Amino acid sequence: MKLLYLMRDPFGKGGVKIGITGFKKARARLGVYQNSFPGKSHLATFSKVWHGKDIPISELERVLKNQFDYAIELDGPGCTEWAYEDEAVIESAIEKTIKGYGFHVFPVDTEGETVYTIDILIGTLEVQHGAN
Repeated sequence: MKLLYLMRDPFGKGGVKIGITGFKKARARLGVYQNSFPGKSHLATFSKVWHGKDIPISELERVLKNQFDYAIELDGPGCTEWAYEDEAVIESAIEKTIKGYGFHVFPVDTEGETVYTIDILIGTLEVQHGAN
């Protein structure tokens, strides 16, 4: 199982990261993002999260990167996931894409996930959906 997530630009410049991670790597992924900032000044957070099986999540990410190609200003490692578009526009596009393609991907009711909360979310999803 995987997660698709949105993460806001920590500097407030309007960028939104569209990324994916496996259940088992989610905490480490957040930890890598957190490692770049002191915890007292910024807490790396997946602001919006969706979950599903590996292939639908990976395909959804691919489609979204094509849809938002105009808003991805830089190429190269770490840059191709940052779209400079309003988060509400991206979130709406995700929901429309999931519905339009019939992806079995589901939103997570969250106010944001951090290194301190992601393991609880993963555990809950594994129990609810029999994921491993």
